Amino acid sequence: MDEDDIFRMVEREMRRMMRIMERMFSGENVQGVKITVGPDGVPHVEEIRPQREPLTDVRVEGDEVIIVSHLPGARPRSVRVHVKGNNVVLSARGDEEYFKRLRLPFPVDPRRGRASFKNWILEVRLPRSERYVEGSVRVQGATK
Repeated sequence: MDEDDIFRMVEREMRRMMRIMERMFSGENVQGVKITVGPDGVPHVEEIRPQREPLTDVRVEGDEVIIVSHLPGARPRSVRVHVKGNNVVLSARGDEEYFKRLRLPFPVDPRRGRASFKNWILEVRLPRSERYVEGSVRVQGATK
């Protein structure tokens, strides 16, 4: 890589950063930028988007916690459900970035849990467990 290549890469990153900044000041949903310099000395610019808390309903039916969350614009493959201790974390990316941490009313077993994602609606069913179990729940419909 010669000096001209380095200047072209820096110029390309500067142009990209300017586009991001223009979107920031135009009211588009970008919170900021993160600039890092890689081991090769080339700067890398990453957009930082705010996380949106999705509308979510939690209810208990018998020995099961049911969570329903609205994630408009989320990419199906990005939808994640993870249980740790007495918390469940829902996350997704798409038009917006979603994040929601919920406290569970009792221990659940994510290995026996079920989740589906259809028409921007995530439904998670987590069965009661004798003890807290950590793990992720595979989301059906999150393969598009």
